[in-house]
Amino acid sequence: MILQEETFQAWRQGNILSLVTFDVQGAYNGVNKDILRQRLQGMGIYGCFLQWIYSFCSNRKAQISFGNFNSAMAAIDEPGLPQGSLLSPILYVVYNSNLLWGAITPTYRDMGFVDNYTAWVIGPNLNENTSRLQEEFIPRITEWEKSSGATFEVQKTQFIHFGRNCANAQPWKLLYMNDRLIYPIGTAKMRQCTALEAAIYER
Repeated sequence: MILQEETFQAWRQGNILSLVTFDVQGAYNGVNKDILRQRLQGMGIYGCFLQWIYSFCSNRKAQISFGNFNSAMAAIDEPGLPQGSLLSPILYVVYNSNLLWGAITPTYRDMGFVDNYTAWVIGPNLNENTSRLQEEFIPRITEWEKSSGATFEVQKTQFIHFGRNCANAQPWKLLYMNDRLIYPIGTAKMRQCTALEAAIYER
């Protein structure tokens, strides 16, 4: 709903909302317990509770069972956060929280939903919007990717312009991240704005 209202507000003011969204590959499995501990400490969490969480992410083993067959128990080198645990979603939000510490302004916002991260800018020109995303957003998210040991899924990266006359605004500028180009697309499926799919490139 936030993104939907932001888009309609931009249109009422004659502007374009340009958005880029990423999905973190592996999500829970990709959580590094040492980085998680550092981020918990940065939030003022120490002592027994911190040690308990670190233990929760350590020394786990797995076994494969199929019919009457049971494999040998094997240690998991980098177990991340266990799927299905009630604690895992909370810890994952903590792990990704500094990704959302950027400044929020009337023309720049971002938000996260579990392993999905979205940022957008608002302006009168889609190529100016693209330049702002490239200069203000891409460096921050690539730095977070490196510092977190995370990888964003290439196939789920989406770059969209929401505007009434975007279809006639070619040639478009492209985003550049990690040695690859990100092209604007005409349709997309997103958790935050499924109601807006039909409005993309509306005239």
